[in-house]
Amino acid sequence: MIANTSGYTKSHRRVVDSLIWRRHANYYKLWEWLQKQAYWREGEALSLGRVETSWKALCDALTYEEDGGRTVTYSRNTPRKIIDWMVGQEMVEIMDSTRGRGGGLTLQIVNWEKYQGTIEAQSTDLTMEVDENFTPEVTHFGFLLEEWGRENLPRSVDQLQQENALRNLHLRKPHWSIDQLRDIIAKVKANKNDGLRWVWRRGPVALRRLLKDGQQVAEYAYNYEPFRRNHERSNSYRQSNAEHAHNTIDDLLGFAQDARTAERGEPSANTIHLQ
Repeated sequence: MIANTSGYTKSHRRVVDSLIWRRHANYYKLWEWLQKQAYWREGEALSLGRVETSWKALCDALTYEEDGGRTVTYSRNTPRKIIDWMVGQEMVEIMDSTRGRGGGLTLQIVNWEKYQGTIEAQSTDLTMEVDENFTPEVTHFGFLLEEWGRENLPRSVDQLQQENALRNLHLRKPHWSIDQLRDIIAKVKANKNDGLRWVWRRGPVALRRLLKDGQQVAEYAYNYEPFRRNHERSNSYRQSNAEHAHNTIDDLLGFAQDARTAERGEPSANTIHLQ
């Protein structure tokens, strides 16, 4: 279903330097097709950059005719492979998907307004920076998703997307080690009812986000200290200050008493008498 056939979409020149340009031509063809299907006008029923389609429609979009007139078609596996790659590159998000070649599919193009809005994009990179010198510790990240708990993941985000989020935390800068990712998952699970509840509800995809101050959520979760511990330290600090204040008051009262007894010529309790 095409959201609106009027208008146009922007195509930035630096796309020729992006990773998608070095893939098979079907990758960029499908990427352009998705942009043409996306909701783009204010007031639409769905959010900007949202694509309502189906796996069959994706297959049809890749269909082409050879010079001899023979039509070449694709199975569902071909667009699925491309969409999985786009999810891994954080170009699109899978919002909803149903099984079968004719199953429905809802996608969200990431950073739609940044690249297609009226404000000039500050960066035209369509894919994230790749560190060619980095050697990953593992290549499959399903085991980390198991440690999170697949049954605890939100239904609004595809599990493959959750797994790719963990994968990119390891492969993309800054590189999070597998042990660090395990520590993050453990900390989120330990504080899922407290300060990290919002991360727990969104799943690993939330760890890839940036906070308003530019800090990555993964870093925030890794360094997170429960509020109750800070509260206990605060109580201990206040108690220590209170005891110090009481001792100070007692000392002042003692010196005042000494001053009064000295005026009367009586020996002070705090006076040291030399023999």
